[in-house]
Amino acid sequence: MDVRPHMQSIGNDRYALRHELGRGGMAAVYLAYDAVLDRSVAVKLLHPELSHDPSFRARFRREAQTVAKLNHPNIVSVFDSGEEVVDGRHVHYIVMEYVEGQSLRDLLHTGPAGRAMSTQEALDLTSEILLALQASHEMGLVHRDVKPANVMVTRRGAVKVMDFGIARALQSSSTSMTQTGAIVGTPQYLSPEQALGREVDTRSDLYSVGCLLFELVTGLVPFDGDSALTIAYAHVQEVPRAPSALNPSVSPAVDGVVHRAMQKDPAARFPDASSMMRAINEARSSASFGPAAHAVPSPHGAGPQPAPTLHATAYPPPPQRGFHPPAVRRRSRTTPFLAALAVVLLGAAAWAFMPRGGSADRGAHADPTPAASSSENGSDAPSDGPTAIRSGSPELTMGLSECQQEPLQDGSVPVPFFKLKHIASARKCASAGGWTLVEKKQDEKLWGKDVIVNQDPLGSFVDESDRVVTIWISTGHE
Repeated sequence: MDVRPHMQSIGNDRYALRHELGRGGMAAVYLAYDAVLDRSVAVKLLHPELSHDPSFRARFRREAQTVAKLNHPNIVSVFDSGEEVVDGRHVHYIVMEYVEGQSLRDLLHTGPAGRAMSTQEALDLTSEILLALQASHEMGLVHRDVKPANVMVTRRGAVKVMDFGIARALQSSSTSMTQTGAIVGTPQYLSPEQALGREVDTRSDLYSVGCLLFELVTGLVPFDGDSALTIAYAHVQEVPRAPSALNPSVSPAVDGVVHRAMQKDPAARFPDASSMMRAINEARSSASFGPAAHAVPSPHGAGPQPAPTLHATAYPPPPQRGFHPPAVRRRSRTTPFLAALAVVLLGAAAWAFMPRGGSADRGAHADPTPAASSSENGSDAPSDGPTAIRSGSPELTMGLSECQQEPLQDGSVPVPFFKLKHIASARKCASAGGWTLVEKKQDEKLWGKDVIVNQDPLGSFVDESDRVVTIWISTGHE
């Protein structure tokens, strides 16, 4: 229900409502005029039908209180909030900074569908998003819903992160996404621990940033499907493609940033936002960026070729400008293996397709992407490593070139990604590139016998003369 026809102003007539900027499942956002300070502002109004629900009122108030504490140029500012009775109804509102620009989601959809950004632009935008999250994390707050629709880009190219409506304090006892009826994130950017109803921390936001960066440089989300359950399954269970498999102009260094940010195990990700920013700066300085390239067509005519694993030699970009990902998106494959995940998520299926909340400022239009919710339950996924991978997957095979990359100018070489590869393939690759593998056994069965479940170092660079990697190999519970 729209409250706008029944009211012309809010806040004791201080904020005159002009027109709607966007709306979502929880609130609508209006352009308004602040008569006291003579400026344009954005006013967010909780939908009237939700004003009677204590949980939604609490979430709405929490958003205002949360963002008011975050004084940062890359975070949309909150100026005021309150409650007012209009025509006998309680109207809850938040007054925010009005940002003239577009949401990152709208920018991605401007022009030909699915167009990727240049790598340079994508890294610049991601760095500013990380600056905002760094400020949030330093205040002990996890955003929990980082996605393009919640990022505004001003006319001058500055980034503003918004919609902290489901942010949670790290010390809160309810950080596990399991509140009844809560909209807890958007499936395409959901971390595995969110999908499984486990506790989250700042590294959950970094996983979402990895998904976002993947989309910026390829024009596609890393995992997609026809239901929230299918997408959540993929985040928990499947290995994402390297961005360079879809956009050959993406450098191995950028592949590596995405790969580490999207590790299933939070301990294998970047420890904090500043670490991820440093990796982005290194990726920016280690490669020259040209225009985004066309995807390499599949020899079978059904979309792009199977993904080369990360740190494979990058393909030279073709002479044509612009990158257009294939129309056919990669769909996740649901198998009986993760029946436990289905139990976790099916209880919230009614919420899976509820639209996300409206934009917090100028606004991004309401995001139609369904939101996922999950409830606490048991899971087959391990607590101390990435989740299971089917032993017959082609992702288990390494190409020899992955271990044969040339040293950088400072004499360092990128460590190959042996994790989640079959030991036989890893040995061949290591031998071809002069790497020494120190093999250890990991007593578990979820990954499958002879699959490498972890490695040290991971996602980093070592001196050319120190090509030694310790790996842990699944015993398959022999």
